[in-house]
Amino acid sequence: MKVIKGLGIVTVLLFGAHHVGAEEITLQTKSVLNHNSLSYVPTKMVTNQLQAAVTWNNQDKSLTIKKDKTTIAVKVGETSAKVNGETVNTPPIVVKEGVSYLPLRFIAETLNMKVEWNSELITLTTYDKYIVQAGDYLYKISQNFGLSVEEIQKINNLKDDKLQVGQVLYIKPSLALSNQAYPKDDSSIIYDDMLDSVPVSSQPKQEKEETEKAVSGEKIEEPEEPNKDSANFEFKTYTVKKGDSLSKISAEYKVSLKDLLAANDLTESSILQIGDRLLLPKRVIATKPKAGDQYGEYLDWWTEAQYVFPIGKIATVTDFETGVSFQVRRSYGANHADCEPLTAEDTAKAKEVWGGFSWDTRAVLVQVDERTVAASMSFMPHDIESILDNDFDGHFDIHFKNSTRHKDGKIDNYHQEKIKIAAGVE
Repeated sequence: MKVIKGLGIVTVLLFGAHHVGAEEITLQTKSVLNHNSLSYVPTKMVTNQLQAAVTWNNQDKSLTIKKDKTTIAVKVGETSAKVNGETVNTPPIVVKEGVSYLPLRFIAETLNMKVEWNSELITLTTYDKYIVQAGDYLYKISQNFGLSVEEIQKINNLKDDKLQVGQVLYIKPSLALSNQAYPKDDSSIIYDDMLDSVPVSSQPKQEKEETEKAVSGEKIEEPEEPNKDSANFEFKTYTVKKGDSLSKISAEYKVSLKDLLAANDLTESSILQIGDRLLLPKRVIATKPKAGDQYGEYLDWWTEAQYVFPIGKIATVTDFETGVSFQVRRSYGANHADCEPLTAEDTAKAKEVWGGFSWDTRAVLVQVDERTVAASMSFMPHDIESILDNDFDGHFDIHFKNSTRHKDGKIDNYHQEKIKIAAGVE
């Protein structure tokens, strides 16, 4: 596993889709440029971290990147690029104050990457494609690739074990545990219009050491039980296994990376070893009284709702006016919930309510396990996606009380009005 902070998906582009073992790459959300509602990553990180050969032609404003046997050629302002001579469509590269950025989503889709996004990190993992052959069945495929049937079903959102010849399956190669710390940030890189920037006043309080804890080559001691005064947390113990990283554990167990680091006295550059034991902190959010049975809890996004509906969680959304319900998954986002329809059937149901894809806001109820929360939703696909077979090209927005827009960090009054309707408050 190759873990590089601040580099992101460009790493995989340079290594290519054919590889030994999976590439898992993480980058901080602050390193992502939001431009015209699309996400971009700095090209300069390619040269700094991979020592790739990069040539800039000032005459025709073109950028050529060479790494191993892969060559990428892009021109400023053009909506196509060439990868090893083959022309592919892509949003144009962006240059801001002398820094060039490459489109995140296009590269992810082209290289079959699954994107997981929490409030601090974006994790991108490469997948291989497998075409179902005559005589194949899930157990046989799982044994060939060293995965369980359940893992293949989860990756491909399969509800049963039925397969069709010619069907495309995404297969995750095994990950090796990283022995490399995150490289330092490049202070010369300019970040603009940052995504997922949580207001300081809204972030959980935690003490940070100025120096990193030296854990390389050492066993992390058995974690001590945190202060019992932290009544808003429950803790479970987790043993680090092959293929783990802090961001992966955070995403898989739906715990905030900041909470995970604070509970275990770690930093983002801490190195895990197989057998290390970690505390997994889970925030306990008290139930609030509802205005009536038909309404949802009026939960603040920053301190309550984002923990009730964590990234990776599946929920049932019910349109407040029509009563139509469909399933969604929160896939990304920190300022609000960036979600995706779980299946093509869920997309069709939502399109019936909105009359197609639309930025119109509607009052909705979001049911997560036994809790129902008041929210507002629009249904326009945009930017990155992680569910590839739901007939929805991107993700959509669900807002909660006091949540904000990604582009400017401001509250959207149209969403807030609909949330109050769903909560039954004035």
